[in-house]
Amino acid sequence: MATVEIITTMYNDSLLAPLFRKHYSFADRITIFYDQETSDNTLDFISGQSKVKIIPFRFPDKFDDEIKMSNMNKHFIKTQCDWVVGVDSDEFVFYPQGGEMILDLTVFLDDLGPLINAVAARMLDIYRHVDDKDLDFSQPPVFQRRHGNAPLFPDKINWKYVLLKNDAAAYWSPGCHRLRNLPTGLSLANFFIRKGLLPGRRRRMVQLYPFMDLMLAHWQKADPIIVKERFIKTRKGRMGAKNLERGHADYYLSAEEDAMMATCRDHEHDPQLF
Repeated sequence: MATVEIITTMYNDSLLAPLFRKHYSFADRITIFYDQETSDNTLDFISGQSKVKIIPFRFPDKFDDEIKMSNMNKHFIKTQCDWVVGVDSDEFVFYPQGGEMILDLTVFLDDLGPLINAVAARMLDIYRHVDDKDLDFSQPPVFQRRHGNAPLFPDKINWKYVLLKNDAAAYWSPGCHRLRNLPTGLSLANFFIRKGLLPGRRRRMVQLYPFMDLMLAHWQKADPIIVKERFIKTRKGRMGAKNLERGHADYYLSAEEDAMMATCRDHEHDPQLF
């Protein structure tokens, strides 16, 4: 059976942390880069488990996507697991099969064979439906919110390359929307690895799984309480200078609470996605 490590970053995530831990409980290791500027009780929900490794850190100037992804990429090349899943704290990957939602990704990974070493998941924006109940933080999230917005046309589908095998000659770009080539090139990287100058295993060219079997439930706006307490209060004013320069903060800066809550209401009758 394939071994799996989850890598994420958390900041003021007390609402999502228990759901995240529940959803990815199948994993052999969960590594959390814990932003020490956190001011809520996120740590209470993620500490105290042997499979959870917490790595405290601080951004030098508020939130920076490049630093966040650099942390995750550096950890990926040292993983001892067969596969690594790189996700945000509001992203829940699962495998829909035969009308069921399978959370244990090893069911999917064990059937891939030896060649595939990268898998993308189709990203679905999840919203609270008018018939949904209040969140139960002791239960997996994807069973509680199943409605939302999913583009149908191929050019509009949002893919995230969240699964990498430990021999993939690639690393994540911010948001995991693209894979980047190794900066040294494949041959030179393997030379350094053989000489013990780089950590990890020998790398090979990316062989991407060609089908859209995996889903990623994006919970940024899955409930009004998440929008208000997490997105508006702790994310909007958190963007660092580098993110502002790169244009990575535009969406957050333009977000207003009344408009975001109106968006949630507009999606109360969205179709069931899974």
